[in-house]
Amino acid sequence: MNWSEICNVSYSDNRTIVNAVVSTEPSVVTGTRGTAYNYEDFVLTADTLTIDTMKVTPIFIDEADRAQQSYFKQMEIADFQGRKINEKLENALLANHGNWTNFGAGDLANTSSDDTVQITVSAANIDDLIRALKRKIYAANGLELATQNGFFFVWRPADYELLEGFVQA
Repeated sequence: MNWSEICNVSYSDNRTIVNAVVSTEPSVVTGTRGTAYNYEDFVLTADTLTIDTMKVTPIFIDEADRAQQSYFKQMEIADFQGRKINEKLENALLANHGNWTNFGAGDLANTSSDDTVQITVSAANIDDLIRALKRKIYAANGLELATQNGFFFVWRPADYELLEGFVQA
């Protein structure tokens, strides 16, 4: 389960969570010594999340049955429920992939800046993928942001197997 590592997760017992978002960033301007300059507004917007829905995994447990058997305990049931909720959240995260930045075959070949053509991953191009991704981050001046927040890949299992083989070699 990777959703909690990829997302900005806040655990809260409050119904409403308010975060500040910079909605207008000041720009860098050129000035001359001895000449006045104007201040720009730094605008913060309240990003409010109201928690109105929940995800549950209700399981009816007959306490007499549970007490009389020794092969399935209460905390194992809780672990099972936690895994099911994690799977649901992971699926919700991956279903939102259309809002992410695509990295396609044109990006790998450095012939396109925003490409959705699927890359055919092979043992011969795994190292090229990593270098090309770093090139795209550097070209977009995203290194500081990537260092601060991290970045991630979502690999298909077969592609991850190729990556693991490359790392092992």
